[in-house]
Amino acid sequence: MITFIIGIAIGFTLFLVTSAVAVIRRQQSEEDALLLAQKQKISSLENNLDELTKTNAKLPKLEERVKVLEMALKEAREDAMQDRKVNQYMVDRIKEEVQQKQLERRKVVPCSFTTTNPIS
Repeated sequence: MITFIIGIAIGFTLFLVTSAVAVIRRQQSEEDALLLAQKQKISSLENNLDELTKTNAKLPKLEERVKVLEMALKEAREDAMQDRKVNQYMVDRIKEEVQQKQLERRKVVPCSFTTTNPIS
């Protein structure tokens, strides 16, 4: 009977040890999965940091390029306004000349009336 009780105790102990090992393995598996997920997140964050660092290094060059383009745009607008003023001045002069010539034509209208007497 003692052997039976010892056998049950050993069996129960083996059951407990087996259960504990299963629980530990399950926990280890979960920890491994979490660790893998954390490693993936860390890797992703490191990649993002690298991209941000590269982009940040490019910013001063891009800002300088934007300033250059803004100055070029400003100069182009100023040149266009100056060209517009010159063109408008030329158009106004041409209009004045045309009006002047029209006035001169109206003043010097040759009279084509003949003084012949139709009754004679």
